[in-house]
Amino acid sequence: MITLALAVFAFRREIVYAILHFLNKLFINSRTGKLTLSPTQILKLLLFVDLMRKLQNGGGKNKSDPNANPAIQTLGKMNPLVGSLIKGILTSNPAYIPPMYQHYTFERVNERYLKDGLALHKAIHSTHDGFKWPSSHPVLTHNVEGPTIKMGGEKSNETAIILDLTKLGPSPSETIRDQVSFVLSQYRQAAMKTKDNNSTNIEIIAVLESPGGSAVDFGLAAQQLLRLRDEPGVLLTICVDRVAASGGYMLACTASPGRLFAAPFSVVGSIGVIGQVININELLERSGVTPIVFRGGKNKAPLGMIGKVTKHSMDKTQSMVDDTHRAFKQHVVDSRPILKDKIAKVGTGDVWLGSDAIGLDLIDGITTSDEYISEKVSNGVRVLKMLKCPPRSLLFGRHPILVETSMKANPISGLVQAFLGFVKNSAGVNDDPRISLRDGIDAPMGEKLPIAASTVDTPKLKL
Repeated sequence: MITLALAVFAFRREIVYAILHFLNKLFINSRTGKLTLSPTQILKLLLFVDLMRKLQNGGGKNKSDPNANPAIQTLGKMNPLVGSLIKGILTSNPAYIPPMYQHYTFERVNERYLKDGLALHKAIHSTHDGFKWPSSHPVLTHNVEGPTIKMGGEKSNETAIILDLTKLGPSPSETIRDQVSFVLSQYRQAAMKTKDNNSTNIEIIAVLESPGGSAVDFGLAAQQLLRLRDEPGVLLTICVDRVAASGGYMLACTASPGRLFAAPFSVVGSIGVIGQVININELLERSGVTPIVFRGGKNKAPLGMIGKVTKHSMDKTQSMVDDTHRAFKQHVVDSRPILKDKIAKVGTGDVWLGSDAIGLDLIDGITTSDEYISEKVSNGVRVLKMLKCPPRSLLFGRHPILVETSMKANPISGLVQAFLGFVKNSAGVNDDPRISLRDGIDAPMGEKLPIAASTVDTPKLKL
């Protein structure tokens, strides 16, 4: 459709001239110069439209086989070219199938600074006489003095893929599950095998940063990472440069044994659960408003924004928090058995610096993601960084399918919605009424406020 639209736009004048020329020959009287449509010509047009509509519907008989239509057979005998064109129209499936789009692309980290090295080498070794630069360009080799860049000289068949998990937000499960599914599907289809068809190990380096969020979302995201770790031949390494607290540590602890690293001043831990809700029942009653809540089951939404706060509701809500905390600690122990005898000490919701966390076996080593990746490159490992490939857009950065769908439903409304979506994305507006209550580490101030939406009938459990 895009190609057709561009072609029409590029040849718009020629198309208009052709149409006018056709109308001039068919419907304009050459002697008077006026538009004349005889009743016979009008009848021909109506019959042609009706014929095409019937042909498109298959003539009401055998719709699956256009060759069985007598009209098509007659046209094919009279004019094979017209008959083939009509047959092509009828055999086309009117059902819409969305086109395939590329979701990810990869950057070769081994060659990331190749052009930068060329520029540095040129700046160091090139000289000029006034405004006259040398005609020959310097070529980087391993024998010249100055910076050298390794070009495709991997020493091993190992491959490492970097996953950027530093901008997960409060709901990371959708992003992680898609990346994991893609990597596993390619690995299982032998896309990353050597020429002799012997499967080679692959390492996934996840650069993680998250202060936590919803227990449901982070629990699901952790299960996605466990899919990677449990895959034979896949090694999951997780590097924390800044923070992996609460739900972030739930993800971090899924690293393969001995593969969890953190920077010295990073913050890890916070193995705890929090649930908060604002109850305005007494405030409404003092204002003369009596909130009424009906429940089918005594434990249905025990504590919410409205409704009396009773001992039963408090005990039931605390029990929900305790159950989630117990499951959190069990997840940590299952992922890192080395913490089995220390979970009572580290599972209190406290946080530690990376330099202190290594003594508690919360992490396996002290290093930054940059140092770890640079070491891999130096060892000749093929390092690829997965990047999200932005979809092609037509209007305000939106996906063309979304624009097309909204425009068909209501052109004006679709245009307005596209513009509002563009403004919201630019301003960082989030339509989700839930406020993520995290540990407050490197989190925006708005996300620390204990605000509950009116549609929330139970406290949201946050990690």
